[in-house]
Amino acid sequence: MQRASLENASYLKRAALLCAIWLLLVESREFIVECEEPVRARIETYHYPNWVARLDGREIKIDDEPGTGLMLIDLSAGTHGITVTFEPRNQIETWAHRLSLLTWGLFAGWIIRKYLYAMIRHRRIGRAIAGSTAT
Repeated sequence: MQRASLENASYLKRAALLCAIWLLLVESREFIVECEEPVRARIETYHYPNWVARLDGREIKIDDEPGTGLMLIDLSAGTHGITVTFEPRNQIETWAHRLSLLTWGLFAGWIIRKYLYAMIRHRRIGRAIAGSTAT
């Protein structure tokens, strides 16, 4: 359903939707897991220091998978809700994160401005050509 709406959306709407989906996926991951016995779950995300895993609401330890650096989480038997979020832990990281978001926003704005300028210019050229052929 998402794919069909993306294909039919205009360029700007599609770009905005992709950015929103990307931000959602980068910041957080949520899973509901049912297991009959204790298991070690691998999350297909590299383990950087600011990733925090919560099992049923309480913070748990994340291990690195040797060789790949992906996240490993130990789970006990039963049904669990797992949330993995990227959380800056100090002021420098928070400000760096904000600066990064601001930079991405400015970059997206620049691309949108370029696109709109090209569309306006294209319409002006089209009108000039139509006007010159009519005379």
